[in-house]
Amino acid sequence: MPVCENQFKVENPFNFFYSIGTDPICSSNFTQTTTILQSGDAIQLSCTIVYGALRNTESIDAVMTWSINGQQIPADKATFRINSSPTEVTASSTLLINENFDATYKCGTTFSAPPVSDSMLASNAPDYFKTCTILRENLLLQY
Repeated sequence: MPVCENQFKVENPFNFFYSIGTDPICSSNFTQTTTILQSGDAIQLSCTIVYGALRNTESIDAVMTWSINGQQIPADKATFRINSSPTEVTASSTLLINENFDATYKCGTTFSAPPVSDSMLASNAPDYFKTCTILRENLLLQY
């Protein structure tokens, strides 16, 4: 998994949010075959981001949203999970689709502001928004 440095704007240098990790990565469980997907088939789309954070402090969590051809998909259609260690967080959102295979799906990732409980910690959300895309060409016939 590639590692990159992300730069975040924060109001307080004591925010305990590490600026290392990955931008969101989109994937699917679709393995291309010689047949075209049909209505009723199901594919799982995933969006995952890894970032550093001290989870024993006020957390800054990833917020992930999905869209299809530019139209927002309701949040309750996706499953969101966070797995964390004391210094690293893996956040993932999974969307199960059984139609619209010829569409373009995007996962947008931002971060929440931490709950304010200590004036020594940052109270703003990081200035971050990245997307990853699953193109319809990846869900169709392989030549």
